[in-house]
Amino acid sequence: MTETLELPAKATRGPTRRFEQRKTAIVASAVEVLNRKGVRGMTLGEVAASLNLVPTGVIYYFKNKEDLAAACFLKGVERFSQFLAAGEAGADARERLTRFFDAYLDYRRRMALQEVEPLTTFNDVRALNSAPVNVAYVDMFRRARGLLDGPETTELTRLELNARTHMLLSEIFWAPVWLHRHDPEDYGRVTRRLLSITADGLAAPGAAWNPRPLPDLIPEPPEGGGFPANCSCGRPPS
Repeated sequence: MTETLELPAKATRGPTRRFEQRKTAIVASAVEVLNRKGVRGMTLGEVAASLNLVPTGVIYYFKNKEDLAAACFLKGVERFSQFLAAGEAGADARERLTRFFDAYLDYRRRMALQEVEPLTTFNDVRALNSAPVNVAYVDMFRRARGLLDGPETTELTRLELNARTHMLLSEIFWAPVWLHRHDPEDYGRVTRRLLSITADGLAAPGAAWNPRPLPDLIPEPPEGGGFPANCSCGRPPS
C-alpha cells in the first residue's frame, strides 16, 4: 500500500514594510492632487510624477485612479474618526463640540507647520460613488450627529438634528477656504468662534429676527386689464 505524503502549505507572506510605506506615500501625494483637481482631474501620471515614479509604479499598488481616490477618502474618514473620538469623550453636546473643534484645528495647526500629512477634502466623495467610501462616510456622519445628542437637543426632530449635523460638517469642510487668514497660534480663538456659532447661533440671546422685506420685482397688473403693450413687466425675457 502506497502512502501519500502531504507537503505543508506555503505560508502566505503579507505586505512588506517597504510596500506599505510606498503605498502610504502614494496616498499622501494623491490627496494633494485630489484636493486641487477632484476625482475627474486627478491622474495616476501626475501622482506618479510627484514621487518620481512612472505611472506603472502607481498601478502596482492601485489598479486605477478610482481605487486610489477611494483610498484617499477612506484615509480622510480615518483622520476625522480621530477628531470625532476626541469629541465623544465630552460629557455634553457643548463639551463634545469643543473637543471636536480642538482636535480638528490642532491637526490643521500642525498641517500649517508641515508637521503632518494634508487632510482629504470631501467635495467629490459623491462623484466617486464608491460603496466602501459611502458606507464609511455615512458612519462618519452618524458619529458627528452623536456629538449633538443630549438634553440640549431632545426637542429636535431627526430631520432637524440631521440639518444641524450637515451645518457642523459644512463648517469644517469649508474651513480650508478661510482658515489661511488666521495664524496657527490663533487657532484656539477660531475654535471658540466656531463653537459660539454652532452652539449659540448667530444672533445674541433674546434678539428679535426682523428681516427687511424683499422688493416686489413683479408688480401686480393695474385694475381693469393687463400691462401696456410696451411694458415688459412680469414677462419672461425673450
